[in-house]
Amino acid sequence: MSDLATLLHEANKLEENILENNGELSPEVEQLLDQVSSELTTKADNLQFILGRMKTAEEHWKKQADYMAKVSRACKNFQKRLKERIRQAIEQSNKTQVEGSQVVFKLTGGKKRLEVDENLLPQEYKLQLVTWEPDRERIKSALESGQKIPGASLSGGTQLRAYPKK
Repeated sequence: MSDLATLLHEANKLEENILENNGELSPEVEQLLDQVSSELTTKADNLQFILGRMKTAEEHWKKQADYMAKVSRACKNFQKRLKERIRQAIEQSNKTQVEGSQVVFKLTGGKKRLEVDENLLPQEYKLQLVTWEPDRERIKSALESGQKIPGASLSGGTQLRAYPKK
């Protein structure tokens, strides 16, 4: 088994390459995977290390993406509130515009925004929506019993598991 420093270096290179290529397989990653296929039994421990490293990286970037999405939503909501306050301030001053040294805020005509309280809305102004969704449990059961269903099939049946060697 390679030493830890070598494994970390290889895992870092692999992660960088995957990120640079948006998860697509580059020639470098393909080369690594070809080596993996030919040396599977001798590299099993290294592969488990890399899988664990990629899982950790996936979780890290997911958390970062979730955090950045929250920051983005906060910025968007702040913009809406600030624009609304500016609009209200201009209306309360009985003006149609306010000028700064570099910017002019001006009230202009626009589309009226519909606001609806569904609890108070009469029934004749509501639509009944019907949706169709596949009954996945029934389909799977039917396919497993040998029935043929157009547009549905069973696939896979194997999965990769990693566990400590005894």
